[in-house]
Parts: sequence; C-alpha cells; structure tokens
Amino acid sequence: RFLIEHLQKSYGKKQVLRDVDFAFESGKIYGLLGRNGAGKTTLFNCLNHDIKSDAGAFWLEEDGQRRPLKAADIGYVLSTPTVPEFLTAREFLKFFVEINGCCVPGGLDECFEIVHIAPEDRDRLMKDFSHGMKNKMQMLVNILAQPNVLLLDEPLTSLDVVVSEEMKQLLRSLKAGRVTILS
Repeated sequence: RFLIEHLQKSYGKKQVLRDVDFAFESGKIYGLLGRNGAGKTTLFNCLNHDIKSDAGAFWLEEDGQRRPLKAADIGYVLSTPTVPEFLTAREFLKFFVEINGCCVPGGLDECFEIVHIAPEDRDRLMKDFSHGMKNKMQMLVNILAQPNVLLLDEPLTSLDVVVSEEMKQLLRSLKAGRVTILS
C-alpha cells in the first residue's frame, strides 16, 4: 500500500494541498480529477520530492511495515515530457537501461514495441519527436524501471485517440504489483 497522511502545501497565503489523506492499494489504478490549479501536479511534485511539502508524510507499507519512499520506488511521467533531445530514442533507451540495470530480455527493439515507436523513429533525435512521441519515451522508461508507485500527470493529453487507447490497455496490463495514479 501507498499511504499519504495529512499532506499540506501552500504557496504564500494560497493553500494548495490541505490535509491530503489517502491509502492506495497495489494493483489498482487511481484517477485524480480536478480543475486546473486544483493541486494535482503539486501533489505529484511533493510525492516525487521535487518540492517540499509543508506538513504530512507518505509511506510504502509492505507486510505491515511502513518505510519511506526511495527514489527507485517512484516513477513520474510529467505532463510536459522531458527527454534529452540531443540523443536518439535508441541512445536514450540504451543509456537508461544501462544506468538503471533494467533487464530487457528481448532487446531494445522489443522495448520500443511496448509503446509502438516505429523502427524508423528509433534512431531519430528526440528533438524532432512530437509531444506525444516524447511522452511515449517518458512512459517507456518509467515502465522499464518498474517503480512501486507510478505517477502519471495528464499522460494521455498529447496522444491521438488510437495511441491513447493503446496506453490505457498497457497501463491496465501493468497495474499488478504497483500503485498507479493518474491525473
């Protein structure tokens, strides 16, 4: 389980997160709904340790024991994809797999198939990728890292209808053993 207890965050006098308290069960996909500015991304940024919360805590609970999250426990797909644009998709994926010790039995090309990146795009610089293709690369590396908690900030907004449906199916197939939260 992933537990959030009494999490709070303010920017000056504006309280964005007020006493956020929730228990997320492994193997389920959760959705955060709210208007723009409601605090969804702020919550994700606190959970990912990108910004410091004002109060509260969050934990992983395994076999009845709580422990703080480690960096490897969290995967975060940002709403605005951030990839090293000076690399090709293949160079980036190879670097990511090597640095993180990910097991890819079928090789890199099989990994690209997971998110349907065409063979002709795999050796292109990512600076030439569309927003949606950068999003796919960001999703792919977070899937390969196999985090316990996967945060997806508006992951489908830049994808066409067909790819969006493929991503939903992929997320359903990968939900076992992790908490998936999307806004």
